Amino acid sequence: MTISILYNPAPLFIYEADGDRASGALAYFYKARTTTPLAVFVDAPMATPHTWPVVASAYGLLPPVYIPKGEEYKVRIEDALGNLLYAADSIDNPAAPTAPGDPDEGGGGGGGGLVITEDQIAMTGEYQWQPVNAARLGWVRSNGGTISSLAGSGSEYKNDDAHDLFVFIWNHFDNTECPVVPGPRGANADADWAMNKTIATLDMRGVGIAGLDQMGRSTPANRIQKTATITTTNGSLQADIPTGTGVCTGMYITAVGVPAGAYITAINGLTGHIVMNVAATATGAAVAAVFSVFEKADLAGRYGGENTHRMEWNELAQHAHGVTDPGHFHVVTTDADTSNLLIGREVVGTPAAEFDIPSSGGGGDSTNVNALAATKVTGVSIQNSGTFAPMNQWPPTRLGTWYVKL
Repeated sequence: MTISILYNPAPLFIYEADGDRASGALAYFYKARTTTPLAVFVDAPMATPHTWPVVASAYGLLPPVYIPKGEEYKVRIEDALGNLLYAADSIDNPAAPTAPGDPDEGGGGGGGGLVITEDQIAMTGEYQWQPVNAARLGWVRSNGGTISSLAGSGSEYKNDDAHDLFVFIWNHFDNTECPVVPGPRGANADADWAMNKTIATLDMRGVGIAGLDQMGRSTPANRIQKTATITTTNGSLQADIPTGTGVCTGMYITAVGVPAGAYITAINGLTGHIVMNVAATATGAAVAAVFSVFEKADLAGRYGGENTHRMEWNELAQHAHGVTDPGHFHVVTTDADTSNLLIGREVVGTPAAEFDIPSSGGGGDSTNVNALAATKVTGVSIQNSGTFAPMNQWPPTRLGTWYVKL
């Protein structure tokens, strides 16, 4: 539908040069910067055109004049005798907003004179977050539920208008993240749609979002992954990495000679040794490798990370333990007769008997020494602390719903 604007909506009277109202004044409308007449209309739908020129009333008032939007125009107003009273050219007249699909204009819609192009409209597969917990018209909650045709069994949404979203998900995410049921996937998305299969939406429940580590650049940012080298031995769980690589337990390893899905189960950051959950399948030195908490660090839609984590002993930072010592001392003397060393030990309040420790070339009862050493204590103790409780890894977060456009 073509949209019109109303010229002189106030309306304003037209006056002669002497100040009298211009009875029967004539209004000529042209295309801008030309002498080509512009058709103007009696009604807003532009069904009935005005005569040309438009004639004012006896009181110098023009009737309603509707002008098609989208083309600059000029106007010339003369009195009944043809004397010029007013003229203006290149009057701005922007086109009405349009949207794809309008049978008349290649679009539809309305608004303040701005042209809305397709790239300004939410398109199929676009994601949006809102701090609400509700369904939304024209969108589907991206909660891992399935979509399908009306004849299918989609758990989140089933209707024939889900076709484009079905195709979008099928083409952008693999069966790991968005499985097709019943599987396996067919030749293409339309083939599975025609069979009324379901496809899962990305499961965005309880997860944050992050940019791909490479995201089209020639080099990765190395923020959610680390690129380094790895040295493997065929059949061994242990491998070597450069010290200070910055890897941690739980990271997946992508490298030649390392099975898909392998990850680090233990690491010694001082020596650069790591232990994998599966053995290497080849021997290699300084092989290029990628370490990441995501199995595929540059594959859109992949899930990784954990909400809570129980720290293992090999993840602990270097630290000190408290020591309790009630007070003790050692006295070392020499027995001139036996050439043995005598060590006297004493715990506060509890004297310890002397016992023999053989010196080089001397005698002594080593059995007795061992027996006494096993029974004599100093009272010194080292305290352990901490528990095996998982620690919270969540940053401050607000909750809401992720939607994907149909």
